[in-house]
Amino acid sequence: MTTTKWVWWCTVIMVVVMLPLTHQQKEQVGKKLGAFTTVTFELSSGLSGYSQFLTRLRNAVEAPSMTCGLPSTLRTPLRGKEYVHVDIKLSNTQKVNIGIDVMDLYVWGYKDIFNGKPRATFFGNTPKDAKDKLFPDTTVSRTTKFLSTYVSLERYAKVGRKDLELKLKTLEDGIKSVYGKPEKELGNAAEAKFVLIAIQMVAEAARFKFMENGIVNFDSSKAFKNKMIAFQNDWDPASQAIHKASPKCTTISPTLIISNIDYRQEVKTVDQIKNDMGLLKYKKSNTPLFTWASLSELRAIIPV
Repeated sequence: MTTTKWVWWCTVIMVVVMLPLTHQQKEQVGKKLGAFTTVTFELSSGLSGYSQFLTRLRNAVEAPSMTCGLPSTLRTPLRGKEYVHVDIKLSNTQKVNIGIDVMDLYVWGYKDIFNGKPRATFFGNTPKDAKDKLFPDTTVSRTTKFLSTYVSLERYAKVGRKDLELKLKTLEDGIKSVYGKPEKELGNAAEAKFVLIAIQMVAEAARFKFMENGIVNFDSSKAFKNKMIAFQNDWDPASQAIHKASPKCTTISPTLIISNIDYRQEVKTVDQIKNDMGLLKYKKSNTPLFTWASLSELRAIIPV
Protein backbone atom coordinates (compact mmCIF):
# COMPACT_ATOMS: atom_id res chain seq x y z
CA MET A 1 0.00 0.00 0.00
CA THR A 2 1.37 3.46 -0.88
CA THR A 3 2.01 6.09 1.81
CA THR A 4 -0.88 8.24 0.51
CA LYS A 5 -3.35 5.35 0.62
CA TRP A 6 -2.16 4.36 4.10
CA VAL A 7 -2.75 7.86 5.46
CA TRP A 8 -6.22 7.99 3.84
CA TRP A 9 -7.13 4.57 5.28
CA CYS A 10 -6.00 5.60 8.78
CA THR A 11 -8.10 8.76 8.49
CA VAL A 12 -11.18 6.70 7.64
CA ILE A 13 -10.53 4.39 10.58
CA MET A 14 -10.30 7.36 12.94
CA VAL A 15 -13.61 8.78 11.68
CA VAL A 16 -15.42 5.46 11.91
CA VAL A 17 -14.06 4.40 15.28
CA MET A 18 -13.76 7.63 17.22
CA LEU A 19 -17.17 9.17 16.50
CA PRO A 20 -19.22 6.38 18.12
CA LEU A 21 -16.89 6.36 21.13
CA THR A 22 -17.95 9.91 21.96
CA HIS A 23 -21.34 8.45 22.89
CA GLN A 24 -19.99 5.49 24.85
CA GLN A 25 -19.55 7.47 28.04
CA LYS A 26 -23.18 8.59 27.85
CA GLU A 27 -24.68 5.13 27.43
CA GLN A 28 -27.37 4.33 29.95
CA VAL A 29 -26.17 2.29 32.91
CA GLY A 30 -27.10 -1.38 32.64
CA LYS A 31 -27.02 -1.69 28.85
CA LYS A 32 -24.55 -4.23 27.53
CA LEU A 33 -22.52 -3.48 24.42
CA GLY A 34 -23.49 -5.75 21.56
CA ALA A 35 -27.00 -6.60 22.79
CA PHE A 36 -29.87 -4.77 21.12
CA THR A 37 -32.27 -3.10 23.51
CA THR A 38 -35.72 -4.70 23.65
CA VAL A 39 -38.81 -2.60 24.33
CA THR A 40 -41.92 -4.60 25.20
CA PHE A 41 -45.59 -3.79 24.73
CA GLU A 42 -48.23 -6.11 26.14
CA LEU A 43 -51.50 -5.60 24.29
CA SER A 44 -53.39 -6.44 27.47
CA SER A 45 -52.05 -3.23 29.06
CA GLY A 46 -54.39 -1.19 26.85
CA LEU A 47 -54.04 2.40 25.71
CA SER A 48 -52.31 3.65 28.85
CA GLY A 49 -49.74 0.91 28.41
CA TYR A 50 -49.44 1.86 24.75
CA SER A 51 -48.45 5.45 25.56
CA GLN A 52 -45.94 4.24 28.13
CA PHE A 53 -44.51 1.84 25.54
CA LEU A 54 -43.98 4.66 23.02
CA THR A 55 -42.20 6.72 25.66
CA ARG A 56 -39.88 3.78 26.40
CA LEU A 57 -39.22 3.31 22.69
CA ARG A 58 -38.26 6.96 22.27
CA ASN A 59 -35.99 6.69 25.30
CA ALA A 60 -34.33 3.60 23.84
CA VAL A 61 -33.24 5.32 20.62
CA GLU A 62 -32.65 8.90 21.74
CA ALA A 63 -29.34 10.76 21.70
CA PRO A 64 -27.89 11.97 25.03
CA SER A 65 -28.89 15.61 24.43
CA MET A 66 -32.30 17.12 23.64
CA THR A 67 -33.16 19.61 20.90
CA CYS A 68 -35.69 22.27 21.90
CA GLY A 69 -36.93 19.91 24.59
CA LEU A 70 -37.39 17.06 22.10
CA PRO A 71 -35.41 13.81 21.87
CA SER A 72 -33.68 12.93 18.61
CA THR A 73 -32.13 9.77 17.24
CA LEU A 74 -28.39 9.12 17.27
CA ARG A 75 -26.47 10.02 14.13
CA THR A 76 -23.73 7.50 14.91
CA PRO A 77 -24.98 4.70 17.18
CA LEU A 78 -22.48 2.48 18.95
CA ARG A 79 -21.45 -0.74 17.28
CA GLY A 80 -23.95 -3.34 18.41
CA LYS A 81 -26.57 -0.66 19.06
CA GLU A 82 -27.67 -0.03 15.48
CA TYR A 83 -31.09 -1.59 16.00
CA VAL A 84 -33.78 -1.90 18.63
CA HIS A 85 -36.17 -4.81 19.15
CA VAL A 86 -39.85 -4.25 19.88
CA ASP A 87 -41.72 -7.18 21.42
CA ILE A 88 -45.48 -6.99 20.94
CA LYS A 89 -47.04 -9.64 23.16
CA LEU A 90 -50.43 -11.23 22.68
CA SER A 91 -49.73 -13.58 25.59
CA ASN A 92 -46.80 -15.18 27.39
CA THR A 93 -46.48 -17.67 24.55
CA GLN A 94 -47.38 -15.51 21.54
CA LYS A 95 -45.46 -12.43 20.46
CA VAL A 96 -43.77 -10.87 17.46
CA ASN A 97 -40.44 -9.11 17.63
CA ILE A 98 -40.03 -6.15 15.29
CA GLY A 99 -36.55 -5.01 14.23
CA ILE A 100 -36.06 -1.24 13.87
CA ASP A 101 -33.10 0.90 12.76
CA VAL A 102 -32.35 3.35 15.59
CA MET A 103 -31.14 6.14 13.28
CA ASP A 104 -34.19 6.41 11.04
CA LEU A 105 -36.77 4.21 12.78
CA TYR A 106 -37.09 2.09 9.64
CA VAL A 107 -38.78 -1.26 10.25
CA TRP A 108 -36.62 -3.92 8.58
CA GLY A 109 -38.23 -7.18 9.66
CA TYR A 110 -40.02 -9.19 12.32
CA LYS A 111 -39.64 -12.48 14.12
CA ASP A 112 -42.25 -15.03 15.15
CA ILE A 113 -42.34 -18.73 16.04
CA PHE A 114 -43.08 -21.32 13.36
CA ASN A 115 -43.25 -25.03 14.21
CA GLY A 116 -41.67 -24.31 17.57
CA LYS A 117 -38.65 -22.51 16.09
CA PRO A 118 -37.86 -18.78 15.75
CA ARG A 119 -38.41 -17.48 12.23
CA ALA A 120 -37.17 -14.20 10.76
CA THR A 121 -39.10 -12.34 8.08
CA PHE A 122 -37.40 -9.61 6.08
CA PHE A 123 -38.62 -7.40 3.25
CA GLY A 124 -37.44 -6.97 -0.32
CA ASN A 125 -35.48 -3.83 0.58
CA THR A 126 -34.04 -4.92 3.94
CA PRO A 127 -30.29 -4.15 3.98
CA LYS A 128 -27.86 -7.05 4.33
CA ASP A 129 -26.53 -5.60 7.59
CA ALA A 130 -30.01 -5.78 9.14
CA LYS A 131 -30.51 -9.33 7.89
CA ASP A 132 -27.19 -10.39 9.37
CA LYS A 133 -27.66 -8.77 12.78
CA LEU A 134 -31.31 -8.39 13.73
CA PHE A 135 -32.36 -11.95 14.57
CA PRO A 136 -29.24 -14.12 15.01
CA ASP A 137 -31.15 -16.76 16.99
CA THR A 138 -33.48 -17.68 14.12
CA THR A 139 -33.15 -21.00 12.29
CA VAL A 140 -35.59 -20.09 9.51
CA SER A 141 -35.47 -16.94 7.41
CA ARG A 142 -37.70 -15.67 4.63
CA THR A 143 -37.91 -12.53 2.50
CA THR A 144 -41.18 -11.09 1.24
CA LYS A 145 -41.72 -9.90 -2.30
CA PHE A 146 -43.05 -6.59 -1.03
CA LEU A 147 -40.80 -3.82 0.28
CA SER A 148 -41.26 -1.89 3.50
CA THR A 149 -42.03 1.29 1.54
CA TYR A 150 -45.53 2.74 1.65
CA VAL A 151 -45.96 2.44 -2.12
CA SER A 152 -45.20 -1.28 -2.03
CA LEU A 153 -47.05 -2.07 1.21
CA GLU A 154 -50.23 -0.26 0.19
CA ARG A 155 -50.22 -2.00 -3.18
CA TYR A 156 -49.81 -5.47 -1.67
CA ALA A 157 -52.15 -4.79 1.26
CA LYS A 158 -54.78 -3.33 -1.08
CA VAL A 159 -55.44 -0.58 1.45
CA GLY A 160 -54.04 2.89 1.98
CA ARG A 161 -52.91 4.51 5.20
CA LYS A 162 -55.98 6.74 5.17
CA ASP A 163 -58.24 3.72 5.38
CA LEU A 164 -56.43 1.85 8.15
CA GLU A 165 -58.02 1.62 11.57
CA LEU A 166 -55.22 2.41 14.00
CA LYS A 167 -56.52 0.50 17.00
CA LEU A 168 -54.98 -2.04 19.35
CA LYS A 169 -57.51 -4.60 18.13
CA THR A 170 -56.35 -4.01 14.55
CA LEU A 171 -52.74 -4.55 15.61
CA GLU A 172 -53.73 -7.73 17.46
CA ASP A 173 -55.62 -9.05 14.44
CA GLY A 174 -52.61 -8.27 12.24
CA ILE A 175 -50.29 -10.28 14.46
CA LYS A 176 -52.70 -13.22 14.49
CA SER A 177 -52.81 -13.15 10.68
CA VAL A 178 -49.07 -13.91 10.43
CA TYR A 179 -47.97 -15.57 13.67
CA GLY A 180 -46.94 -19.18 13.14
CA LYS A 181 -48.46 -19.34 9.67
CA PRO A 182 -46.88 -21.58 7.01
CA GLU A 183 -45.12 -19.91 4.09
CA LYS A 184 -47.99 -20.62 1.70
CA GLU A 185 -50.30 -18.50 3.87
CA LEU A 186 -47.93 -15.52 3.94
CA GLY A 187 -46.62 -13.01 1.41
CA ASN A 188 -50.18 -11.84 0.84
CA ALA A 189 -52.39 -8.83 1.52
CA ALA A 190 -52.87 -9.82 5.17
CA GLU A 191 -49.13 -9.85 5.88
CA ALA A 192 -48.53 -6.57 4.06
CA LYS A 193 -51.39 -5.01 6.02
CA PHE A 194 -49.89 -6.21 9.30
CA VAL A 195 -46.53 -4.62 8.43
CA LEU A 196 -48.28 -1.41 7.40
CA ILE A 197 -50.18 -1.26 10.70
CA ALA A 198 -47.07 -2.09 12.74
CA ILE A 199 -45.11 0.72 11.08
CA GLN A 200 -47.91 3.18 11.78
CA MET A 201 -48.52 2.20 15.40
CA VAL A 202 -44.89 1.69 16.39
CA ALA A 203 -42.37 3.68 14.33
CA GLU A 204 -44.58 6.54 13.12
CA ALA A 205 -46.40 6.95 16.44
CA ALA A 206 -43.00 7.18 18.14
CA ARG A 207 -41.96 9.90 15.71
CA PHE A 208 -45.13 11.95 16.11
CA LYS A 209 -46.81 12.77 19.41
CA PHE A 210 -49.99 13.89 17.64
CA MET A 211 -50.26 10.40 16.11
CA GLU A 212 -49.96 8.80 19.53
CA ASN A 213 -52.68 11.13 20.82
CA GLY A 214 -54.88 10.42 17.81
CA ILE A 215 -54.63 6.67 18.31
CA VAL A 216 -55.29 6.91 22.05
CA ASN A 217 -58.31 9.19 21.45
CA PHE A 218 -59.72 7.07 18.58
CA ASP A 219 -59.36 9.91 16.07
CA SER A 220 -60.16 8.54 12.63
CA SER A 221 -61.17 11.87 11.11
CA LYS A 222 -60.16 12.85 7.60
CA ALA A 223 -58.28 15.86 8.98
CA PHE A 224 -56.18 13.63 11.25
CA LYS A 225 -55.36 11.16 8.48
CA ASN A 226 -54.42 13.91 6.01
CA LYS A 227 -52.10 15.54 8.55
CA MET A 228 -50.67 12.15 9.51
CA ILE A 229 -49.62 11.29 5.97
CA ALA A 230 -48.17 14.74 5.29
CA PHE A 231 -46.05 14.66 8.45
CA GLN A 232 -44.89 11.10 7.80
CA ASN A 233 -43.60 12.14 4.40
CA ASP A 234 -41.82 15.17 5.90
CA TRP A 235 -40.35 13.82 9.15
CA ASP A 236 -36.81 14.52 8.00
CA PRO A 237 -37.41 18.11 6.75
CA ALA A 238 -39.38 18.92 9.91
CA SER A 239 -36.61 17.50 12.10
CA GLN A 240 -33.87 19.42 10.29
CA ALA A 241 -35.88 22.65 10.46
CA ILE A 242 -36.13 22.34 14.25
CA HIS A 243 -32.45 21.43 14.61
CA LYS A 244 -31.38 24.45 12.55
CA ALA A 245 -33.86 27.04 13.82
CA SER A 246 -32.24 30.45 14.38
CA PRO A 247 -32.49 32.01 16.89
CA LYS A 248 -32.25 28.57 18.48
CA CYS A 249 -35.62 26.85 18.99
CA THR A 250 -37.42 29.91 17.66
CA THR A 251 -37.51 30.88 13.97
CA ILE A 252 -37.65 28.44 11.08
CA SER A 253 -36.23 30.04 7.95
CA PRO A 254 -36.89 29.44 5.16
CA THR A 255 -40.50 28.60 6.00
CA LEU A 256 -41.10 24.85 6.27
CA ILE A 257 -43.94 23.59 4.09
CA ILE A 258 -45.50 20.33 5.26
CA SER A 259 -47.92 19.29 2.56
CA ASN A 260 -49.47 16.76 0.25
CA ILE A 261 -52.48 16.91 -2.04
CA ASP A 262 -54.91 17.02 0.92
CA TYR A 263 -52.94 18.98 3.51
CA ARG A 264 -50.75 22.06 3.73
CA GLN A 265 -49.13 23.75 6.72
CA GLU A 266 -46.65 26.62 6.65
CA VAL A 267 -44.32 26.47 9.63
CA LYS A 268 -42.37 29.58 10.59
CA THR A 269 -41.59 28.86 14.24
CA VAL A 270 -40.60 25.80 16.24
CA ASP A 271 -43.56 26.32 18.56
CA GLN A 272 -45.96 25.69 15.65
CA ILE A 273 -44.97 22.01 15.38
CA LYS A 274 -43.06 21.24 18.57
CA ASN A 275 -46.03 19.59 20.25
CA ASP A 276 -46.71 17.48 17.15
CA MET A 277 -43.30 15.83 17.34
CA GLY A 278 -42.41 12.88 19.55
CA LEU A 279 -38.92 12.19 18.23
CA LEU A 280 -36.67 14.08 15.83
CA LYS A 281 -34.39 12.52 13.26
CA TYR A 282 -30.70 13.11 13.97
CA LYS A 283 -29.22 16.43 12.86
CA LYS A 284 -27.60 16.16 9.47
CA SER A 285 -24.11 17.48 8.89
CA ASN A 286 -21.86 18.26 5.95
CA THR A 287 -19.40 15.72 7.37
CA PRO A 288 -19.63 12.32 5.61
CA LEU A 289 -21.54 9.82 7.73
CA PHE A 290 -19.58 6.63 8.41
CA THR A 291 -21.15 3.72 10.24
CA TRP A 292 -19.92 0.29 11.26
CA ALA A 293 -21.99 -1.21 8.45
CA SER A 294 -20.14 0.93 5.89
CA LEU A 295 -16.67 -0.04 7.16
CA SER A 296 -16.69 -3.39 5.34
CA GLU A 297 -17.73 -1.63 2.15
CA LEU A 298 -14.78 0.78 2.47
CA ARG A 299 -12.34 -2.08 3.03
CA ALA A 300 -13.59 -3.76 -0.12
CA ILE A 301 -12.60 -0.81 -2.33
CA ILE A 302 -9.23 0.02 -0.74
CA PRO A 303 -6.31 -2.04 -2.10
CA VAL A 304 -4.09 -3.57 0.55
